[in-house]
Amino acid sequence: MYAEFAQWVTEKSAAIPLETENGATSEERQLAFREQVLVHFNKKQEYDMMVCKQKERTRLKGVFNGSIVRQWTNLGEDWKTLKLVMDIVREELGDDRGILKLYYELGESGIRNFVLKVQERLAFGK
Repeated sequence: MYAEFAQWVTEKSAAIPLETENGATSEERQLAFREQVLVHFNKKQEYDMMVCKQKERTRLKGVFNGSIVRQWTNLGEDWKTLKLVMDIVREELGDDRGILKLYYELGESGIRNFVLKVQERLAFGK
């Protein structure tokens, strides 16, 4: 597949002028070229799914990570207890997708409230 890709790139790059008539920037041309490559090799859907998963993972880590949960629960340096709380939250919400679903429905405060309820049920003190 790589040889086919290299040949395709050589042919395409020879046909594309360095300066385009519509004044597209280098970045715009690069993005357009990436789209052409993905479509040509039937990888666009796979690539779009990867990008979507990475965005979701980044969003999740922005609202549910050890540092944030530690601040909410006031567990200090008790990382084992913190991990237990986070694991239970994941288990009860159905892993990362459930956490994101709760985030989309209720925002960060919804996740925080759920975490604190789990902590309270487990009788971990502040």
